[in-house]
Amino acid sequence: CTGVAEACDVTMLGARFDRFLATVLVAGPLLAVPVRREGAVIGVLVLVRERGGRPFGKFDQQKAAVIAAQAAGTLHRVELYHELADKLRESTLVHRFATQAVAARTVKDIAWELLESIRSYTNLDRGSVCLADANGRPSVTPVVHFHARLPDRNDAPVAQIVHMNEPMHHGQLLIGTVDIYRGDGVPFGPSDERFVQALTNQAAVAIRNLRLLEESGKVSTYRELDRMKTDLLNAVSHDLRGPLTNIKGYANTLVESRDELSAEEQVEFLHTIEEEADRLRDLIEHLLDLSQIDAGVLRVDLQPVHVRVDPQSDSQF
Repeated sequence: CTGVAEACDVTMLGARFDRFLATVLVAGPLLAVPVRREGAVIGVLVLVRERGGRPFGKFDQQKAAVIAAQAAGTLHRVELYHELADKLRESTLVHRFATQAVAARTVKDIAWELLESIRSYTNLDRGSVCLADANGRPSVTPVVHFHARLPDRNDAPVAQIVHMNEPMHHGQLLIGTVDIYRGDGVPFGPSDERFVQALTNQAAVAIRNLRLLEESGKVSTYRELDRMKTDLLNAVSHDLRGPLTNIKGYANTLVESRDELSAEEQVEFLHTIEEEADRLRDLIEHLLDLSQIDAGVLRVDLQPVHVRVDPQSDSQF
């Protein structure tokens, strides 16, 4: 309690020493040396001798002080080891999640991997992941969630249910939120918060990249559709030139050489002009149908049709 080494006899301590322990140890002389680290007392090294033994002297105190200093160093190294082990475990889990998130094909897969990674690190009874829209507006509807051992509110006080909410940000843009619960009343520690934050940062990047990939795929699809439209228009333009050229040619011939053509030849030219005009009309109607399909206003008139089946045919419907 005083922070300095102290040597005395157990019988002189009175209530400051456990009388039962002293009886079991048959303790007599006692030496208490503080265990210090960075000037602060973190424990006490207690040495006892049998009752009637030689009292602890100055040399004993010096040796005990050396042992206490070594114990403080050992305790510090043990704490550092556990701290490094925890950080290594965190880094391993975060790296594994990042690898799985990059390989995920859907946002739901990323959200599931996020919850499973959190559950593998800390005690967790309930969790959910909600996504924000493209403008960063949060949603209250979870994209994935699970309910496990969280006790019913009628069985456990509300105060025992511990909740953590961690947002997922990509820069200034809100990607979503993660909510986790436990029902044992033990609060989430700093290591839990640090680990969940590291995972949500990775999840936000993965979800953002997946959305950008989907948008780039849509852009590629739109470009391909535009290319196909251009090819179609080029082909239709080429097809339109044929009937127009024929109509123009036969009409010019009729106008310029009508006195040189017989009646049969004139009728034949007029039939050709009529056929090319019908062909031109069909092409124009097809173009109009395509434009209505593209605008989404094409109406399909469904009518029942009687299908005639040849009894001699082997085909079966």
